Amino acid sequence: WLEPLIDLVLSQGLVPDPQVLAALNQQKLLVAGIAFGLYRMLPELLFLWVGWRIITSGSIPPARMKFPMTVPRISGRNARMFGLLLVFVALGLLLHELQWVGRTLTPH
Repeated sequence: WLEPLIDLVLSQGLVPDPQVLAALNQQKLLVAGIAFGLYRMLPELLFLWVGWRIITSGSIPPARMKFPMTVPRISGRNARMFGLLLVFVALGLLLHELQWVGRTLTPH
């Protein structure tokens, strides 16, 4: 669903010329790389947010978070350590994604 949207935005007011289409293709590669990289970061940002909520509330599941099934509550130091683990894993994955987007932005 993202690629047709990028095509629509980039092709506004386009004249059908081979040189313009080649430049548009290069521009599309750049925009698609950034868009897909940001799209891939959404789950990692969710893990970061949940880890932060666990750290601040000191319990699993975090305070005021509802689940459709019964979940045993874990609180105290073990919950905070799990929250720290989630935050560190999410930050590591975010760093990896940012490096991937950075490699996409640099010309080869």
